[in-house]
Amino acid sequence: MARIEARCDLASALTVFSVQGSVTADDFVAAVRTNYGKHPTSNAIWDFTHCELTHIDTRALIKMSDVARELPPRDRIRARSSSSTTTRKDP
Repeated sequence: MARIEARCDLASALTVFSVQGSVTADDFVAAVRTNYGKHPTSNAIWDFTHCELTHIDTRALIKMSDVARELPPRDRIRARSSSSTTTRKDP
């Protein structure tokens, strides 16, 4: 099971996801839905340097891209996040 930590910096409109362990598409989907639902940013960086991606196949990539398409358009996110200067770190 993967551990995904999200650090959200609204002032920079950036969320950094650090992934550790063996990650699945369901882990990715849960992280996106949980973190982008709270404080969406227009930019995201995924750090996969400390995880295992052996469970990610073509079906998993499709599932991951499908959830990304559910997110609001970047221009709507940018308008909300640029007005805030709060830095938020998820547990």
